Amino acid sequence: MRMKRILSLVLAAVMLLPAAACSPAEKPLDSETTLPVETTVPDTTAAPETTTEAVTEPAETEPVWDPAWPKKEHADASVTRKLSLNLLSSGDANKEDADKPLVVFNAADPKYQKLHTPEIHKLADVSMKWIYDVTASWTFNVPADLSAYEAYSFWVYAPEGTVGETFYMYFGSENSATDGIDYYGKSFKMQSEGWNFFSGYLGAFSINRTPLGWDKIDKLTLTSTGWSQTNRASTVLYLDNITLHTNAKMVNTTGIALGDAFAFSVDGPRAVYDNETVEISYIDDTSVVFEESGTYWLPLSVFAAILDKNSDYNAASRTLNMTLGGRKYTFVGEKNTVVVDGKSEKLDFTVRVKGDSLFVPHTYAQSLFGYGSLYTDEMGLVILSKEPRNYDLHKELKALLNISYTTLFTRPSGEEVLADMYDNLGGDVHPRIMLTENDFDRLRGYYETDETFKKWVGELDKKYGITSTAYTESPVKWELTDGVRLLSISRKAKNKIIPFCFLYQITGREVFARRAWREVEALVNFKDWHPEHFLDTAEICYPMAIAYDWLYDYLTPEQRAKMEKATLEFGLNPGLDRYEGRTGSWGDNNWTGVCNGGLTAAALAYASALPDACTRVLDGAMRDVEKGMYTYAPDGGYLESPGYWSYGTDYLHVMMSSLDSACGTDYGLYNSPGFAESAYFTAYFETEDGAWGFHDSGSGVSDTNCLSWFGKKSGDPSVNRLRRNSVDNGVKALHVYDLMWYDPKNIVDSVKLNLDSFYTEVGSVSMRSTWENDAIFVGLHAGDNAASHGDLDIGNFVLDAAGRRFLVELGSDYYNLPAYFGASRWNYYRKRAEGQNTLVIGDVSYKKPDQNAKAVGSFTRVENNESSSIAVVDMTPAYDAVTDGKRGVLFTDNRSTVILQDEVHMSSANTVRWGVHTKGRVTINAGGRSAFIQSGTYFLYCEIVSADQSLQFTTADANSYDPAYKNSSGEYSRSGIRRLMIVTPDKVKDFEVAVVFKVVTLDDVAPALGETYQWTPMKDWKLN
Repeated sequence: MRMKRILSLVLAAVMLLPAAACSPAEKPLDSETTLPVETTVPDTTAAPETTTEAVTEPAETEPVWDPAWPKKEHADASVTRKLSLNLLSSGDANKEDADKPLVVFNAADPKYQKLHTPEIHKLADVSMKWIYDVTASWTFNVPADLSAYEAYSFWVYAPEGTVGETFYMYFGSENSATDGIDYYGKSFKMQSEGWNFFSGYLGAFSINRTPLGWDKIDKLTLTSTGWSQTNRASTVLYLDNITLHTNAKMVNTTGIALGDAFAFSVDGPRAVYDNETVEISYIDDTSVVFEESGTYWLPLSVFAAILDKNSDYNAASRTLNMTLGGRKYTFVGEKNTVVVDGKSEKLDFTVRVKGDSLFVPHTYAQSLFGYGSLYTDEMGLVILSKEPRNYDLHKELKALLNISYTTLFTRPSGEEVLADMYDNLGGDVHPRIMLTENDFDRLRGYYETDETFKKWVGELDKKYGITSTAYTESPVKWELTDGVRLLSISRKAKNKIIPFCFLYQITGREVFARRAWREVEALVNFKDWHPEHFLDTAEICYPMAIAYDWLYDYLTPEQRAKMEKATLEFGLNPGLDRYEGRTGSWGDNNWTGVCNGGLTAAALAYASALPDACTRVLDGAMRDVEKGMYTYAPDGGYLESPGYWSYGTDYLHVMMSSLDSACGTDYGLYNSPGFAESAYFTAYFETEDGAWGFHDSGSGVSDTNCLSWFGKKSGDPSVNRLRRNSVDNGVKALHVYDLMWYDPKNIVDSVKLNLDSFYTEVGSVSMRSTWENDAIFVGLHAGDNAASHGDLDIGNFVLDAAGRRFLVELGSDYYNLPAYFGASRWNYYRKRAEGQNTLVIGDVSYKKPDQNAKAVGSFTRVENNESSSIAVVDMTPAYDAVTDGKRGVLFTDNRSTVILQDEVHMSSANTVRWGVHTKGRVTINAGGRSAFIQSGTYFLYCEIVSADQSLQFTTADANSYDPAYKNSSGEYSRSGIRRLMIVTPDKVKDFEVAVVFKVVTLDDVAPALGETYQWTPMKDWKLN
């Protein structure tokens, strides 16, 4: 049941009930971010018998509302209403939400007159020119009490060549009791040339030392130095007004000044016009834009609300009236006519009805309203404007995403979420987190009738039954196993509690409930849930929510009270400290999904017992989660790697499925650009030998436990088949999620996917010969060296074949190495270019980055057909000496031969080092122009093709080119890894080399030199 959100109505009451309370790689878990564990990790003991209570069943009729619960108000959809009510940022509906902005820096202030630039300005009449090498820092006096303000917004103009430059902003709040400065701070990075828009929550500013509070601010400082910044002294930026806002909902977050233009999203229930946000229907958010056969059906209500403030709509008669250009128009749903000034005119289409609104084709809207220019993109954005607008999805992705988010996300308050929950469930009903009683009834039916489901329950029973290690071992104990994190303990508890609770619900056997309680009781008695590393806390909040919700009928009031107290003290309150700015916030990476997912599940589960805290947590989570959604856009790629996709996405699935089950809606989160498509991401980046573990990912298979939820949510049976294949063939372990989201009707026999993928923001291409287990798999990376968890890896290349990983990605190192996520990152071999399968150019010192740390590589060509594929990366930004550098892959000969080719031209002569890593046995043939890498009975033939006859293969252990490099204590071993290399004997200005890769067996005749490939410039490459 999808619930209607009515922004203009006030909730009848507020709850007042009293409160009672890693990775596939071989590494410890992350303080910066962490990776998932593929299989569940058991750990258990037995618990005392408890009494049970009757389950509270949902009311069959209209519930009698307890006045302590928030009540969902439903407007009468049949009445005639003014469409101006659909405007969210103006009108009577939102007077109580009015913003009272404060300009804390005025670009037009006369004191900066010498720096004023009238030619470049945005909101003020002038901007302030900030020249880094003239003034590194600026400090401004601001009001002392900023506690009333929730959000910030400002514009900065970045001239050509300043993309990637940064500055740090902090609000000082000096505490005399501490040494050093006390402040709230945040770093800002120029994302694109031209105007960059920045906005967000003040609660997202990190906290340094112990500032006295937002009500005791003494200054605002902007600085281009310190805080690990490496800006160029020659940088020039242009500052516009910096504004604080009392109502975060009112902040213009589009990032593009739309002006006289309308923006919609497919499946979006609202639109953006200039700085206005408009509901398609403030009665019914199932009124969404849709697309059919290339035609976008757009809502008349949005145009009417903006262009005629007196327009109205009658839902009973499906009639919309508006005045345009002095003429009166009447549209009626399911009619192919429009009445203009009393006369009927024929339309070449039928006015469509969806939800509570009327829709017309975009071509008609363009003609009628005079918006001739149309922009659409793969994210589903549809923008109509009077002037031609040629947005660049890559360069303006963040700004376009902000428009998309505004059209897609409902952004409810915590009170609205809980009102929706009680309305959807018909009262205070358990279970409601991820699954409801109806869902469990359906699954119990499968347990009786479906052989696959029955078999899977049996497998789960073996892993967690009374004779299993998981059941018989002791409950968890509070322990920082790596000296830094509680996370391994959090996961150990989670990976037992949830299966135990599920088995209790399906089988009805109380032994599972008793065993779950023992684990819960251990967590309740912890001294805390280690909020210093909030992933630890979030991963406990989630199973504590499941146990409270799914065992509600089993638990005694005393047991529930203990859980409520612990969850409030150890989980919800530390979460509120983050949301409300008393401690630092988490970043915009996988932490966003994990922290918001765990807290949302807890807030929904404990809402009736802990109303105030849960309402405020939901308030924060529904907004904070948005900052982590952009990384899926525009195409489903995940910047941090497949391993981190698994981790962050798993908890977003917890959050969305819990909102769906409890409230009947995920408030638009699932429709975030690229999120649904990301279900295929891991499939494209792994083989049965493991995932392409670039950046800080691991080399094992990706955790795809939540794929069956994607299949259920999307209705795509191919997604379920992807997951089932990996479980059925034993590559991945059965998980409780496979049972939770089981649907025997929503699956197909085989998956048909393209052989290649190109993820634009990740900056990676994958290619394969087939989807069979022995396929040749190739990966080529461009990407952003400064990406979260990124490496210096522009040009990185991997290759699997015959079920073997011939050319390997080393992946992450030990996260507790000194400054691993800071100043020393580029000093560690696995993070440097020399630790990747790419080029190292010039003199090498391990104390300096061997690629530009801020460089962004890009694909200049990606083409493919059934029998061949081409991808070319521009590597020029990665090296100072390179004037034109390209690396390309040609997958040819019916996808049986791989050509890796470099064409690099430099301004001065340098040594060039070509290298790839392998765990195979390397043999270099006479003359050094060819080599074999052996894995089992298979060989990867490697051949140099270059006019430079001095180039030969050599091999060495996987160690730095700099002989002064010494492994740090704790670095992961590289024993057994060899590097196949080509090193120019003399310094060169041009490096043009191709290497041919072909898989052969002992029975095959190895290719002769020059037989497979003749040098061909990349510009002349053609598909077979």
